Amino acid sequence: MSGPARLKTLAGAGFAFICVFVLGGLIWATWLTVRLEDYELRALREEGVQSALWRLDNTLMPFLARETGRSYRHYSARYAPTSLSRNGTEVNASEFTLPSPILEQDPPEWVDVYFQWGENGQPTSPQILPHTGDRWGLAGTETPAAPPAETLALAEALRELTSHLSYDDLRDRFNAAVARDLHSAPDPGASAEPIRLASAQSRGYERFQEAQMRGTQEWATRQLVNRQLQQSNTQLIGCDPIDVVAQNLLNEVENSNPALPSDVPEYAEVWVTPMIPVWLPREGELPGLVLMRRVTVAVPEVTESSVYQGLVINWEKLRDSLLAQLAASHPRATLTPVTSAAGTRDHNVLATLPARLDIEPVTAGASLWTWNEGRATLLLVWGVALVSLGVIGLGLRTLLTVSNRRVEFAYAVAHELRTPLTTFRLYTDMLAEGLVPEESRPEYLQTLNRESKRLADVVNGVLEYARIENRKVRLAPATIRADEFLNRTRTTFGKACADEGVQLVTDNQWADGRPLTTDVELVLCVLGVLVANACRHGRNGDASRVLVRLGEAGERIALDVVDTGPGIEASDVRALYKPFRRGKSAESRAKSGLGLGLALARNWCGLLGGRLELVHRKDPTFGGAHFRMTLPQLQNHGVIG
Repeated sequence: MSGPARLKTLAGAGFAFICVFVLGGLIWATWLTVRLEDYELRALREEGVQSALWRLDNTLMPFLARETGRSYRHYSARYAPTSLSRNGTEVNASEFTLPSPILEQDPPEWVDVYFQWGENGQPTSPQILPHTGDRWGLAGTETPAAPPAETLALAEALRELTSHLSYDDLRDRFNAAVARDLHSAPDPGASAEPIRLASAQSRGYERFQEAQMRGTQEWATRQLVNRQLQQSNTQLIGCDPIDVVAQNLLNEVENSNPALPSDVPEYAEVWVTPMIPVWLPREGELPGLVLMRRVTVAVPEVTESSVYQGLVINWEKLRDSLLAQLAASHPRATLTPVTSAAGTRDHNVLATLPARLDIEPVTAGASLWTWNEGRATLLLVWGVALVSLGVIGLGLRTLLTVSNRRVEFAYAVAHELRTPLTTFRLYTDMLAEGLVPEESRPEYLQTLNRESKRLADVVNGVLEYARIENRKVRLAPATIRADEFLNRTRTTFGKACADEGVQLVTDNQWADGRPLTTDVELVLCVLGVLVANACRHGRNGDASRVLVRLGEAGERIALDVVDTGPGIEASDVRALYKPFRRGKSAESRAKSGLGLGLALARNWCGLLGGRLELVHRKDPTFGGAHFRMTLPQLQNHGVIG
């Protein structure tokens, strides 16, 4: 492998290593940042869920506490008070009843009906008054009946309840709900401190874990608050007169007490549980929700029975009412019934109802396009890194280009100097040793003169290119007629073309009488390069010609140089104007030259304010290369550089 190729390989490998190192680090940092932000968003989501759960539970806890504290007697449409006197005389329960306070209250819109269901009958509702003559309340007091439409709706809600389950089903589901609540009872000491996981190596992940632990603690706290609030409002075990208990729980409002054995004790024991939420099955629909409690009546040594009291809840209305409170902060929140015992231990479940709250889901990478200060910084770092890599790559490319140019320059100059120097050494040695006949001396001297000019051309070309690169060329604009300029072109290049066996042809298409104002000597230098290249590479037997045509391109001077040679290969066009580059064809490689000609010509045109371009690789008329130089008319003397 050559030196330049090895240098190029090493530079490419080094740049690739730098790119992999920098980009790999940035990709890792980006992935880590996105992951940390994802964990932080999850933590925020957990905190948002707990805050929303508190809001919803705080809405329901007072209602549950109030219903838990409601007297069991109020579930009869007309109930018998425990003691009442008229003119100082105690009134018997069978003689006087009061309307249930439930009739006078306005329940929330999501409460369908209150009910009471004993084991020996169908459910009744304290909201539906029985029509039993004059026993509606205190003497002279009228109790208005519910409107017929409302009464029908309440009755339909009771029928809906019995259509899905029987009393035994209701009892079994209540017992299962009680067992579920006991099984999911929180233990606040178990999660008093957040657990630090060994694998939590990032701040975001730790925050997410802490948020989850706090969520469990919040769930336990909400459960305890709800239980304590209900227990504080739960009726203690008490004793009521047996006729009052019979009147209220059996819901029989007759002219006399219900038939009771004569030997029944005077008082009965009554136990009331807190309100328990129970999901009821509905085929093909969302499950129904019931808040219910068990009232147990025990007559010592006689009997014990249970009555279930509660409320039928319209779950759809309750759900919409609760979610409406979160609409501003969590518009896509959902509440889902939880019917399994394991599901109620989820810390995203309400403490008051077995329903799970879900807010906007946050999945891995969902926040990839979210804009924030961290993302802006990361984008800035990416930009700086990519620009730096671009600068490094451009610097390496420039370094390799300069290195290649130096090598090409050394090869080109060495090649161009070797032949004339060899000729100089050989001829001078022969002349010095007297080996050249007298009659041949003029020929040898002429050869030495030609080679010295060739050496001078090489040195002048390198120096001129260096001058142009350093911007130290001065322009000398002059005015000349078009025909005079073409005469100078024929005089300057005609003999050189003839020596190469090429005919120089000029064509004047410039408007008569208009002078040219430009740096004539510099333009002739450009023409010299183009004509020399045409003579060197464009010979085509005896018909070889080079056309120099002077014309106009708008308001600019146009000089075309066309030859009759084979033209330029497509593979050579890209490097046509690069210094120290020559064509790749066999004929081009066989010709001498540094490869600076077209590079110099193009730079000279640039100094004149014009441009040099290849019009045709193979001209359709002449067959060879067609170059065009367009120049502006120079008005004043100027200095470039």
